[in-house]
Amino acid sequence: MPLVYAMVIMMGLMQSALFACLPWLIEYTPLSVSDWSWLVSGSMFGFVFIAPLWGRATDQYGPNQTLIWTFSGFALSNVILVLAISPWGLSLLSVSALIGCLILSRVIYAGFTAGVFGAAQAWVLGQADVEIRSALARLNAINQIGRMVGPLVVMLGAFWYPTLALYLFAIGAVLITAWFVVQQRIEARAGSPDFAGSPDFAGSPDDAAQNDSTCTSAVASLGVSISRGSSSAVSTKTSTDCFSLSKALPELMLAMGVTMTVGTLQFSLGPYIKWQWGLSAEQATHEVSQLLFLSAFVVTLVAMKLVPRIAPLPKVYLLLTVTGLVFGSGLMVLAETKVVWCAAIALMSLGVALCSPFYGHVLRERWPEFQGRIGGYLTSAHTVGYGLGTLVAGRLLEWNINLAMHPVAMAALFLLLYLMIKWLMTSKETS
Repeated sequence: MPLVYAMVIMMGLMQSALFACLPWLIEYTPLSVSDWSWLVSGSMFGFVFIAPLWGRATDQYGPNQTLIWTFSGFALSNVILVLAISPWGLSLLSVSALIGCLILSRVIYAGFTAGVFGAAQAWVLGQADVEIRSALARLNAINQIGRMVGPLVVMLGAFWYPTLALYLFAIGAVLITAWFVVQQRIEARAGSPDFAGSPDFAGSPDDAAQNDSTCTSAVASLGVSISRGSSSAVSTKTSTDCFSLSKALPELMLAMGVTMTVGTLQFSLGPYIKWQWGLSAEQATHEVSQLLFLSAFVVTLVAMKLVPRIAPLPKVYLLLTVTGLVFGSGLMVLAETKVVWCAAIALMSLGVALCSPFYGHVLRERWPEFQGRIGGYLTSAHTVGYGLGTLVAGRLLEWNINLAMHPVAMAALFLLLYLMIKWLMTSKETS
């Protein structure tokens, strides 16, 4: 279990650290804002095709073997990245060679990282000696802790070198990979059942129906509220139907809208703050690290403390979600001072932290026997959102930087559209 947690936290650390370092990377590498947006979003779009394949691989070969494959690729991609942006790489590599190394890094990242988190979730679901509900909640919290700690390490490491955190995390990823491979070989020789990673990791359908996080009751209650009291919106019984992409489309579209907002925010925040406040690249990295830390802190606090308390209150749950997304995006467009920025980040993080568990658990309750496949499609939807948000952000930063934060309203718009679609579908079924 500790190594799986280490993999998940390392993903959060590396992603948040990379976004925190963007002002420096844009300033000191030959790539423009638009180039970096294409580089980051291009690798994300690769997830769309790869993530479902890793989901099926997890169902077929088991999460242990999938984690070995996927996290090894994650570690390799980060090693190539830090070598390319190191002083040695920037001084010795030509522009074309540097761009080639960065593209290679992101291609490997797209090909392998798409399966890490889904396989980690599947591994947790396959453990018989843990309480599944708390284990999944802990796994999600660990990822958010990584996102929270990453900017802090960037901020502290910047006293020595602006991108020192990226080097430390890349080394850590390699060590975790080596440790996990050695551990699996030792367990295989000892005949440990944990290594077997049976494709039936989700257990029986009756067991799988209970494999939810602390948000399950909130999801069910919220679904009932949306459907005007009908239990058809969110079914808590085991489904025997085959997974249908068309039936899952509303939830996947909502997932894409939420992550489009997050992608825009993460990519635009550094360059936008640097321009708005007239900061240097180093100062902007410092300020962005603080704001990203605040965001991850709010998300972690909401997931661990607020969600369990408002689970029996669907109207409150829905009201807080809409309030956070609508008012957070509105403040973000208008923000100029640090106090307003902090309020906007906190509200937006509140809305995202409440909205994100909803669609995932609706799908997992509807098709509990397809955990790996659902994880793959959710990863694809998240990646499309991140990629579109990053791509749009890069273009706006070059075209008209005043409009760079406007796409953050996508989450609120997609949530309202989702609620309207579900209401219409429910009305049609009951008529």
